Amino acid sequence: MTLIDENEIDKYRKDWEIDKQWQMRKDFILAHLDHVEEDRLLCLAQLYVNIELLKNEYDQKLMTEVKALASKIKKSH
Repeated sequence: MTLIDENEIDKYRKDWEIDKQWQMRKDFILAHLDHVEEDRLLCLAQLYVNIELLKNEYDQKLMTEVKALASKIKKSH
């Protein structure tokens, strides 16, 4: 299982990402980097931003998982 190194977090920022969007994803990633595998965490973090900013909806199981994980982040936005 590959976990994300907190010291290398900024390498996951996408070139097109605005500051607010990146901060939301970063907060989500930082809250879970020690227990969620890298690929899954990056995917869930993107879903979180899509749900919050774009109001996207996904399968109920994913929505529940993202909501539970999001409740544990320190929001700086």
